[in-house]
Amino acid sequence: MTNLELSTELQTIDEEVCRILAAEHKASEELEHRWAADQAVLERLLRSIEEAELSGRWRSSSFNVFSVLGCARNEQAHSRLLAWLLDPAEAHGLGSKFLRGFMLAALGEEPPSTSDVRVSTEFHHSASRFDIHIEGREWCLVVENKVDWVASEDQRNRYEGYCKSRRGKKARLVYVTPDTAAPFPDCHWISYGRVRDILESFEADPLAAPLIEHFCDHILSDFEVRL
Repeated sequence: MTNLELSTELQTIDEEVCRILAAEHKASEELEHRWAADQAVLERLLRSIEEAELSGRWRSSSFNVFSVLGCARNEQAHSRLLAWLLDPAEAHGLGSKFLRGFMLAALGEEPPSTSDVRVSTEFHHSASRFDIHIEGREWCLVVENKVDWVASEDQRNRYEGYCKSRRGKKARLVYVTPDTAAPFPDCHWISYGRVRDILESFEADPLAAPLIEHFCDHILSDFEVRL
């Protein structure tokens, strides 16, 4: 290798290292901004909860965040909260504990790895729209949230077709429902009651804990499910 070739190769390596460092810095800044936004939302919510508790309105009625916002049966709202809980990088303080517990309960096994996990809601692929899409290094999880709607065989076939098409990745489809019976006899499934059990077994960040606690109360009072 000539000096010119060596110099060119070293320059290429240097540029690649700079690109990687810049990407990592950007990702770190985005995570910090998202964390700050989550903290602000949680603080506002906690202030509302504290005011309601001090006035005696919180526990003396069926008041909860979902009812106040008019989304006690809103599937999208529940999907967004579940996605937030399933993302190890979010500001709930659970890390990957809930994700691991969720997959263990639904699939009988934990994820191979929880590093570089990407969680999306309303994920579009071809003619399908997944409520929650979770992607890890060697695995993928499609979560179909069914608060009120009945699962259809056609939708299931399309979603499972997507999972089978993910070559090189172990992809699964999981249903979440308020019911105590699986939507299909042979599907992977978890009830909201089991979700509540998993959440109640962990200690969350002090700021996020009241939100998670009242989500669990909401599951109990509005879905009336416990396994």
